[in-house]
Amino acid sequence: MATNQTELLLELALQTNPIVIENDFLISQTITILYNVTFVSGAGGPFIVSRDLAFSNYMFNIISNGSMQVSNLILDGDAVNHPIGDTTNRSLIAVSGGSLFLESGSLLRNNNAYLEGGGVYLRGGENTVNTLVMRGDARITSCYTRVTGGGIMVALRNNADSVTISEDALIDSNVAQFGGGLYFRSYVLGVGGRLNIGDNVQIANNTAVANGGGVYASNFVNGNTVPLSLTFTNNAVISQNNANNGAGVYLFATNSDDEYVQSENVIFAENVANNNGGAGFLNFLSNSRANVLMTGGTIRENVANNASGGFQVTSAGGGTCDLSNVAFIDNSTNNSQAGGFYYANTSSEPSDIAMNAVMFEGNIAEGNGGGAILIGGPGLLTTTVINSTFTENVAGLLGSGGGIVINSTAGSITQIIGSTFTNNTATVDGGGIFFGQTANGNDQFLIESTTVVDNTATLDGGGIHFSAANGVLTASISNTNVSNNLTTNGNGGGVWASDPNANLTLIGATIIRGNTSFQGNGGGVYYNAINGVLRITGLVVIQDNAANNNLQLASNNGGGIAAVAGSVIIEENAQIVSNYAGRYGGGIFIALGATVTVIGGTISGNIAGLVGGAIYVSAGGTLTLIDASLIGVPTLNEAPIAPGIYNGGVINVNGVRNITNGLYIPSGNNVAQIRGPLAGSAIQLNNTPYVVTNPEGNPVTVAVATPEYPLLSQSDADAFLKPIIGFDGWEVRLNADRTAVEIAPAIYTITYENLQGGQSNNPETYTILDLPIVLNDPEPIPGLRFIGWRDANGNFISVIPEGTTGNLILYAVFEGIIPPEPPGPIVTGEQMITQSIRIRCCCPNQCKYCNPLHKQEK
Repeated sequence: MATNQTELLLELALQTNPIVIENDFLISQTITILYNVTFVSGAGGPFIVSRDLAFSNYMFNIISNGSMQVSNLILDGDAVNHPIGDTTNRSLIAVSGGSLFLESGSLLRNNNAYLEGGGVYLRGGENTVNTLVMRGDARITSCYTRVTGGGIMVALRNNADSVTISEDALIDSNVAQFGGGLYFRSYVLGVGGRLNIGDNVQIANNTAVANGGGVYASNFVNGNTVPLSLTFTNNAVISQNNANNGAGVYLFATNSDDEYVQSENVIFAENVANNNGGAGFLNFLSNSRANVLMTGGTIRENVANNASGGFQVTSAGGGTCDLSNVAFIDNSTNNSQAGGFYYANTSSEPSDIAMNAVMFEGNIAEGNGGGAILIGGPGLLTTTVINSTFTENVAGLLGSGGGIVINSTAGSITQIIGSTFTNNTATVDGGGIFFGQTANGNDQFLIESTTVVDNTATLDGGGIHFSAANGVLTASISNTNVSNNLTTNGNGGGVWASDPNANLTLIGATIIRGNTSFQGNGGGVYYNAINGVLRITGLVVIQDNAANNNLQLASNNGGGIAAVAGSVIIEENAQIVSNYAGRYGGGIFIALGATVTVIGGTISGNIAGLVGGAIYVSAGGTLTLIDASLIGVPTLNEAPIAPGIYNGGVINVNGVRNITNGLYIPSGNNVAQIRGPLAGSAIQLNNTPYVVTNPEGNPVTVAVATPEYPLLSQSDADAFLKPIIGFDGWEVRLNADRTAVEIAPAIYTITYENLQGGQSNNPETYTILDLPIVLNDPEPIPGLRFIGWRDANGNFISVIPEGTTGNLILYAVFEGIIPPEPPGPIVTGEQMITQSIRIRCCCPNQCKYCNPLHKQEK
């Protein structure tokens, strides 16, 4: 029992254990602990043992394998009377070769230390072992050090040194240059360490002027041969800490096996970094590689004034980050990127990032990556995102990737599977997902069975943004829903893909629906890759997208797809339906230099505000239609001009086509190029300034043969249907040498019947341009008088009038002439002779001239 310092020293001299503290008293000298002893308050405690006004050294010093256990006792450093500038100030407890156990009810408080460890200093020794155990509801609070470890300083100098902080321990309101709450570092080459913080431990409201507001952990700074491990587990809470970098935790790793582990229900909340890493900054240096394993926890409401409101991981050696069942919620940055999570590799070593069932919600970055940003640098970056959710994240000022940003310099492999991106916002590009190659690497990017809905970008890619830079990108979107995304001032409401070698495949049951490019092109998809291929195959549906702000600006083109450069292939059962463009190409817009090949599928119900309801082909663009596909079926496409296809460039046709609401050919340079048989096709031609009748009757060529199909057949000509209006009397036919399909005046026949062996004296053919034709009388027939021409309806006509079409049959109508009586003998009585003349008539209706036999007697 001790009621004052003298009694305490006596009890220690007698090696009493436990020593019961029965009163508050002052300490005026360092109390050395040489054996295993427990200090505990007696009845009426906890009592307070305070630093004397004139005493500033260590209050307790544990040496020679001694052990000190503190329970239900307060150690107070009297900080008010020992100002922080006093160079003689030291820790409350130093461990220089022994063990310290802070148990329930123990409280270390109000101490200023000029050197390491405001509350506790494990000084370490290469030939001694130091142990710190802090558990129960033990607490270290309101301690300060000018250098390292405001609450606890651990200097590892022996591989057997150990620190355990568990149960309901609390480290709060401490201040240091590094490690406001706890500083844990190896000081000897070949010595590592393991720091485990678990159970319900709280590290809160601590401050580091530099790094590690809550916890700072470091391996040997010049590189080490053994690893260091930092683990947070169970229900540990690291909250409201402040630092320049790593407000919650800062890890300085120098060994390739150094690791950060986080599991179960750990919480990092409301920590604030003046620079980077609001929740944490994990810094893996050149001799190390990232080893980050998070299998649980919530990272919420942390703030960084620069980058990464949540966690920042930087690596100079590549490595792995494996995140599962972690939630990043409402973290933010004030001036830079990565609201929730940031990874950046600066080496040529590969990086492997995995996210499984990770949630990013409500994170905000004043830069790129509202939810997360992953930067592969010059090393291969492999990213796998599975069953994860990105919701209501924001990439603010000059920021891209509202949900996630993935950047690669060397090359990358990305898989996003079974995940959700909803209501994310980017003030630049990629409202939901942003991928950007920054040099010339080769990249593979797969999005499968994922939902990308209701995201917004100010510029390009409301839902998804792909940029290949000078590299080669092979991207695929499979069985994915990309719907109701918006770009307000750019292109690609749903998906944007660009740069020379960007290749993109839309496959499976992918849906691109209800996306909008308000002032740009490509409501559903914008594609601009001069050497690339956009392939749309399988059961893909591109529907109800719009490029329109109702003002018909110059850029409101391609409601479904805007193909600006490169090659687009549409095949199998793909559907491009019910899209809208304010100007050109309700379904598809094809710009100068772009080519679109349609092999099957349906393009119907699309609307353009000006020209090209289904497809608009610009000058220099190419459209190729191959095999069976439907354009305008089951629902007609619409536009004031060219409701079907407007071809201002080149159109190639081959196979069975059904273009029910029209092909618009503005000039002779834009006629269809026939590259294969068209038997069974129906290509309705529109009226245009070029496809129009002329008074000279000159044929209008609408399609031509090509080197691969040099000789046309009649079935090829039959595939083209002349315009519905204005072409009466004209027909679609092959030209004489079978190298072109043309519309020309039809040549109709006139058949003259009942000429009685004579000539009609009228033309045997006519065209609509020959009308009217005044009919001449036929050649005279002796004994007959010509009455007139009768048509097939039995009407007498003298003129074939204007507007007549079709083959005609005209019937000559004659009557017999009664000859004068010749002189001769008088015949009387029974000697009368009768003569008869038969007059034949072939007119179709019975008349008085058509009796089979007219008899005249004389």
